[in-house]
Amino acid sequence: MKKFLWIVIGICVIFAAVWGGTALKNQYLTHKHGDEFTDHAKLELQHMGAWDSASDLRVLRYSDSEAVVYYFSKDSGEKISFVEKDGQWKYDETLALWSSQGSADDYFIWPYFKHFVP
Repeated sequence: MKKFLWIVIGICVIFAAVWGGTALKNQYLTHKHGDEFTDHAKLELQHMGAWDSASDLRVLRYSDSEAVVYYFSKDSGEKISFVEKDGQWKYDETLALWSSQGSADDYFIWPYFKHFVP
C-alpha cells in the first residue's frame, strides 16, 4: 500500500512539473514575442467576428519561420498559425478549439483548459 501511494505521488509530481514547465515556457515566449502577434491576431479574428476586447493570447511555439499563438477570451479559444515571409509574419490558419456556444468543443490546448480562462 505504501509503495502504491509513492507511485501515485510520483505520477502527480511528474505531471505537475511537466504542466508547469510548459506553462512557464509559454509565458516566456509570450513575454518575449507576444507583441509581434497581437495586431495580427486581432485583425484575423475581427475578420472572423471572433475578437473580444477582453481577449488575451499565449505564444505556444516560436521559430524563425513559424509561430503558433493561442488566442482566448471568456467565450472562445483559437489556435492561430503564422509563417514568416519576406521578414513579416503572415497568417496561415486558424483552428477553433472551444466555444461557449458549443460549436468547437473537440479540442483543448496543452497546458490550458477552457475552464481556467478568465
